[in-house]
Amino acid sequence: MLATLWHAFPSIAVAQRTQWLTGEALQRQLALPVSIEWEGRPLREGLSRLADSIAPPARLAYMLDRRVDPSRPLSLKIAQVPLREALEQVAAALDLEVAMLGALVYIGPPPAARRLRTLAALRKAEANELPPASRQTMLAETAWNIELLSVPRELLKQSAEKAGIIVTNLEAIPHDLWPAIALPPLSLVDRWTLVLNQFDLTFRIAPGGERIALGAIEPPVTLARRYPMRQGEAQLRNAIEGAAPNATVERASGGLVVRGRVEDHEQIAAALDGTVESPRPNSSTLETRYTMTVRNESLARVMESLRQRLEVNFEIDSEALQRANISTEQLVKLEVRQVTLDELLTALFKPVGLAFRRDGRTVHVQPAK
Repeated sequence: MLATLWHAFPSIAVAQRTQWLTGEALQRQLALPVSIEWEGRPLREGLSRLADSIAPPARLAYMLDRRVDPSRPLSLKIAQVPLREALEQVAAALDLEVAMLGALVYIGPPPAARRLRTLAALRKAEANELPPASRQTMLAETAWNIELLSVPRELLKQSAEKAGIIVTNLEAIPHDLWPAIALPPLSLVDRWTLVLNQFDLTFRIAPGGERIALGAIEPPVTLARRYPMRQGEAQLRNAIEGAAPNATVERASGGLVVRGRVEDHEQIAAALDGTVESPRPNSSTLETRYTMTVRNESLARVMESLRQRLEVNFEIDSEALQRANISTEQLVKLEVRQVTLDELLTALFKPVGLAFRRDGRTVHVQPAK
């Protein structure tokens, strides 16, 4: 059995050189069609071959929940469907679901998959309220290699100690042994969420960021966001409830507060035509002006929204961001009205220590000097 686990993943040395599918390249790949024809193929073997084959030399990062049997045989035929849909069909054939955590495809039991991204978003919101040094420690992304027969409790403990963070109630994590897994850059918040969610646990960050406390996940796992009432209340409520029927909607001053999963809020944003209002020309200069409101959304997703709706392409110096401990997964807030594109980008990037240079519709992003 140990030999099987060892050969199922690349060696640690190889994993450190892996070129992962991330950012816009990953989003494009998820939309491209693939075909799968498996006849009694073990789940992990099939996924590993798929991960290696879709965009060489880049590799799709995936992780199976600890409760999933990786050797379970699967017979499946899928013809020319988007990669995202193909992964969902693979999971559904085993009564599992898929969740995307950054560049990582997580496959696990439906309750765990449905709450994963929302748990991570809640913890990131806590991290964003920390002093700058602690915030950077929590949100900086680094590659993660889980060695063969790693103990999850020790994985969390060691990463916390390395960051100078104390973990209380560590014994809440049951003993377990994991296979070797090579994963793309993830923040501490995402690493801990990924590990703990598989034991139905989460963590809370102390106000100063010097310690975290483990505890059971308390349902419902939801994220609250406010939607301004620029139209009539009934029209806004109908749009929200139609897009996210499982979310709860409450009236608040000047808008509606919605509590739901991250996926619910994404569906609502799409139904409301996103967070970016339709651009309108300024009467005096005829220059396009933009209005945008963002409440606790990851920088990466805001950039993806701009890419899709304004046809802006972002070229990110990932290595420079990593050296500066700046994560595109950190949550941002933004509220601008009737501004130029450069003014919008400045308001987005400057508060998180980034600068940009724009060549037409291509925006080059790097740490501010």
